[in-house]
Amino acid sequence: MSRVRTIARADLERCFRSRTVVVATVVFVAVATVTWLPWLFSPHAQADDRPLLLALRQVTLWTSLFALVLGAVSLTDTADSSQFRTDTSPSGAGILEAVLGTLLGRLIFLAGVCTILVAVLAALIGVYLESVAPASIVGGLLALVLFGGAWLGLTVGLSAWLETVTRTVGVAIGCLVVLGFLWHQTAVALVSVLLTGGSTPPVEGPTLLASLEEPTWYLYATRVSPFDAVEGAIYYLPRTLEVAVGGSTTAPHLPNLFGLAVLGLWTIGPVLVGQRLAKR
Repeated sequence: MSRVRTIARADLERCFRSRTVVVATVVFVAVATVTWLPWLFSPHAQADDRPLLLALRQVTLWTSLFALVLGAVSLTDTADSSQFRTDTSPSGAGILEAVLGTLLGRLIFLAGVCTILVAVLAALIGVYLESVAPASIVGGLLALVLFGGAWLGLTVGLSAWLETVTRTVGVAIGCLVVLGFLWHQTAVALVSVLLTGGSTPPVEGPTLLASLEEPTWYLYATRVSPFDAVEGAIYYLPRTLEVAVGGSTTAPHLPNLFGLAVLGLWTIGPVLVGQRLAKR
């Protein structure tokens, strides 16, 4: 573990020195904020009782793209590093420790950037709408970091396996399209056909996924996608924090805990698979 921490510290330093990472960070925060601003001044913003959580739902796509860039350039940032060559030498930490260290370093950097974004959004909401509850800030931030970590883990794992930025980005974008835009039309629809005989899930109205209690199969099938998992987590985590200080929640625990576990598996699973494939 000490080697993993050493590699993570070195990779975190590389993030701050990388022009690509710095530019991507500025673009991510700026674009996510600017594209969200029209909603801030819309009538819907006045009617929403948790404006920050809705704002975080609206920036998930930008978060996933930023995580993909951060993970994809980890290959070039580390492969050219003398520290990385030492870490993966026979006397060094090996591929697994090097990849885990890279993931940890990038995840810490991602968490810092997400903190900045959430702080900016919360400040704007506080100025133009209302003050934001601490539970919404902490819970929403944690959900966003877990979501970004899922895409970061996927891309770092692909980088370790595919060994080129072009291939990594291509496959990662393909995964994003399937899991982000086609998941309901493909996998969820297929499960619906197998279990109910129809391709349309029996879900009506604008009910939040975090509060939905049935059909049971739908709650779990949707959350295999990081986008749906984080949609539930963004509302579930703040409500859970509120319960801890004396509040209450009607959100079912098992489906939402499953969604959190899915985000964790997307973070570490591809990394473990990628490093094993890299050994072959």
